[in-house]
Amino acid sequence: MCDLNPIELAWRKVKDFVRSNNTTGDMSLSRLHELVQRVIASVSKDDWSVFCNHVMSISDASLENDELVENYVDAILLNPVHDR
Repeated sequence: MCDLNPIELAWRKVKDFVRSNNTTGDMSLSRLHELVQRVIASVSKDDWSVFCNHVMSISDASLENDELVENYVDAILLNPVHDR
């Protein structure tokens, strides 16, 4: 699942940087290579920390939601309501 992979956030940073520096729409391969190298070099430990923390918060929320759904389903299956 891409939402649980911090590398996806790093790639988004790279793509956003390249997109914002492609103002004329006629970027050469050498210019693209230069921009990608520059932005990859700029990804810091702090960036990775933010990326990983974001992924962990999504993961934690997902696990919490899964538990709520599982408990709800268990309650329905273990305590069915019968028509009268």
